[in-house]
Amino acid sequence: GSYSLGADHTGTLTLALPLGNNEWRVAVNASGDKAFMQAYFDPAVRSSTVLYKADPAQFSNAGVNGTYTFLLEGANAAGERVANIGRFTANGAGSITNGALDSNEGGQISSASFTGSYSVAQNGRAAVTLTIGGRNFGFAMYVVNADMVILSANEDTATGVPARMGTAWRQTGGPYSAASLAGDYVF
Repeated sequence: GSYSLGADHTGTLTLALPLGNNEWRVAVNASGDKAFMQAYFDPAVRSSTVLYKADPAQFSNAGVNGTYTFLLEGANAAGERVANIGRFTANGAGSITNGALDSNEGGQISSASFTGSYSVAQNGRAAVTLTIGGRNFGFAMYVVNADMVILSANEDTATGVPARMGTAWRQTGGPYSAASLAGDYVF
């Protein structure tokens, strides 16, 4: 692929993919660690995303260490919306403990605890296995930096596993209370 940026921090990014090139319009923030992207390769495609600058120094199991909260969104095989929120602790050596998950799958609400494992490769991609209710679920995880990872379910929806992806953020500070939410917020 290729990219070009103007002095105003906006430009284009072309991804060369097996099925053809995809062109995106981009706007990079002033510090250069984040770019907002909007699809421009097909008028019928309405898609946008955020591109994060990665920190290769964190591309190891030790780079994923602490308590994280996450939000995963997607759909099941029936096309129903799926959302998962929760928390887990990663020990920096490949183990996940203290996992708590709340789910809404097509209006069905559930909660579960989980454990798991992860193995981060030198390129920042990790194989993750979460064990929920005695069943293993596979995810791909991409390390952005010590405070953020991106997760994507890598199982076939035909097996009954929803397609989901999202972000996990390492939590700092605490302990938390109602006062932790004081102030103005936008959503």
